[in-house]
Amino acid sequence: MAFVVGSHGRLVRREDGVWKVARCATGRVGLGLHGRCARRWHRVRMEGGGGMAQDGDEAAEAVDVDVSGAEWKKKMKQKQDLNVLQTQLRFALKAEDYQLAAEIRDKIQALLPEGADVREFVDWRSFGVPAWLADRLERLGWELPLQIQRQAMIATLEKERDAAVLSQTGSGKSLAYMVPLLSRLSDQLFECSSSGKLADKRAPVLALVVVPSKELAAKQALLLYQLLGGDLRKESDPGSKLNMYQYTGPRGIRVVGVFDEDTATRATEGDLLEGIQIVLGTPKYLARVVKSLVILPQQLEAVVVDEFDRCLEMGGADTLNTLISSRAFHMVCGASVTPEQIQRAVLSKWLNAPLVVTEKKVFENIEDAAGIKRLPGGLTHRYCIVDGWRALSALKGIIKSDVNLMQATSKSPSEASPRVVVFVPNEEIARGVAEKLRLVMWGQSTAKIAVLLPKTGVIPFQIMEYFRDGVVNMLIMTPESSRGLDFPNVSHVYNLYLPLSIEDYLHQAGRAGRVGQTAPGIVTSLVAQEDRDAILKIAEQLEIGDAMQQIYPPETELPDATDKDSTIRFLEDLYYLEEAEGPEPKE
Repeated sequence: MAFVVGSHGRLVRREDGVWKVARCATGRVGLGLHGRCARRWHRVRMEGGGGMAQDGDEAAEAVDVDVSGAEWKKKMKQKQDLNVLQTQLRFALKAEDYQLAAEIRDKIQALLPEGADVREFVDWRSFGVPAWLADRLERLGWELPLQIQRQAMIATLEKERDAAVLSQTGSGKSLAYMVPLLSRLSDQLFECSSSGKLADKRAPVLALVVVPSKELAAKQALLLYQLLGGDLRKESDPGSKLNMYQYTGPRGIRVVGVFDEDTATRATEGDLLEGIQIVLGTPKYLARVVKSLVILPQQLEAVVVDEFDRCLEMGGADTLNTLISSRAFHMVCGASVTPEQIQRAVLSKWLNAPLVVTEKKVFENIEDAAGIKRLPGGLTHRYCIVDGWRALSALKGIIKSDVNLMQATSKSPSEASPRVVVFVPNEEIARGVAEKLRLVMWGQSTAKIAVLLPKTGVIPFQIMEYFRDGVVNMLIMTPESSRGLDFPNVSHVYNLYLPLSIEDYLHQAGRAGRVGQTAPGIVTSLVAQEDRDAILKIAEQLEIGDAMQQIYPPETELPDATDKDSTIRFLEDLYYLEEAEGPEPKE
């Protein structure tokens, strides 16, 4: 059974058990979920993989940290790069502070090449984006294109070339390929919308978007859904600028996900892809659909591969050969894609004379893109040496100290709200860590803990929604879940083990410090003594070696012997945390 998200319709259940949205003007997005997940996307209901802690713990002694929240804000204020200035300009315009907006506009103008006009620089339409899509972006809150998005539009819309987009985590990469994709498909989408092709079950799929995980496919499907007129708000507001009657783009466009056994079977043996214009999915299952001739590569107008390095690792060359035809427009994207991998894509004819897109520049030569910065500049990076059996106890103390520091240096309640991601090696360990942290952090009112288990857990998409909406503020995850997921204002990332590669560290750290976020962004890795050199080597390879700070676990405070309740709680915490096995050191 499949779950289909609709903005202006209602959920209805067919005779075969499939939940779908009653026909609406803006179309539908199929996410391929079924069973208990076939309910309204926004219903807040904790079950299965998530839970909440209760009440509030006393403050622990602060960790010795060199960079406080206030110092971070000062540092970011001094960093006047284009992305930061654009974020400030967007907030100034939303606040209707036009004097401040004018000052920021002048700063942007000063950073532009000679002769460039800031008015064109901040307008989607000036890069060739169709009016309906530019209007939709602005209504969704993306009034200004970010640097990587501008460069991608220059390469794909102005120069009409294939592109490899190499961007930092959290720099706006999703729109850097979504906007060119929809812009290039605009005429065909309007033709489908007006000519009756939407009802033609034999009409070919126009585009594929290849991603490495089901979670990322769902996230990108919902993004496409909004861009194509869909509304994810929990409550209808007829006066909203997102109202369906304000949408001027092609209507009824359908997007579906193919990323597991069920959706792949329904695509190859059933009617899942009938009348679909855009398909998102993982390499394995998309290749299976293409090999069955349900999708013909020669009929595709565009193929985009997000997190290209991971998709290449998952599917191999044969899979990508199956998905990519010489006729279509192609883009590959990622924060950890290397020039060598782009060169391989060219030699394999997955890309045709591509331009290499970075935040600073569009390169003609692949070799010129080597050495680009791969992590957001505003992050603080730390490591802590702990014995494996003390790792959870140290993690609890560091989290409490970081939260106390954040609350002490924040000027408003919203700035004082921590949003924490903890990475562990696998889902089995994730379950154990979540269970123990719930037990020992029951007294900390700010801790609301959930665990994301895409392979073995239930309601993973709802868990992501809870974290995004603030229903939970501490998320336990595995490395497989880290790529591409964009959660607002993650303040702290903790690695409860040594990341296995610089790519893992890059994507895990990149959950914080994303463009447009106000949270400080602190990344802490808890590693064994024998792994100290390895974490420092990762830092050196990512060119953050000088910024990597060593911190120490807070001293354990013994309770007052006359306070029976505190003594019992202390002993219970000690039992739950220090009986646990810590993370395995890297071999």
